[in-house]
Amino acid sequence: MPFCSGAKKLIEHLSYNKVPIAVATSSSEQSYHQKTAVHKELFSHMHHVVKGSTDPEVINGKPAPDIFRIAAARFPNPPPTSKVRTQLAEWLSRCKMQCKMISTQTYLLQCLAFEDAPNGVLSATSAGMQCVMVPEDYIPEELTKKATLVLKSLVDFKPEEFGLPPYN
Repeated sequence: MPFCSGAKKLIEHLSYNKVPIAVATSSSEQSYHQKTAVHKELFSHMHHVVKGSTDPEVINGKPAPDIFRIAAARFPNPPPTSKVRTQLAEWLSRCKMQCKMISTQTYLLQCLAFEDAPNGVLSATSAGMQCVMVPEDYIPEELTKKATLVLKSLVDFKPEEFGLPPYN
């Protein structure tokens, strides 16, 4: 299965800059392995993978926010993003907030999702994440409006617009 243009560069860039990345997919175990088999090295950069069809914590599939909330909560530390969000995470940590909801919301504020499907965008944004959408050409424009940013290709993605390290 061919990789989306710009995806390899983005994954390697984020990994090199120690930005943790994960996969949140609705695919079954078998489908996921078929899709990723020829890209094993690239997928080795993922901190974890949440497969909505087989993960016992995912109660509702996309467009429900479950899969993205679970993927965010499985990072060991809040993913680094903008200085303000990092400061918020540090403040919450210092205050020793016991509420898992606030802890999870902090993770979600710091996560950026990439999606190609309208249900995925709804899932990510309902979870409280920003979402970059790279839709197929056949998807009507009105189904892309919930995305934070819509691109024709990941080649056009500028990480610094989301507080991530810029490409060199």
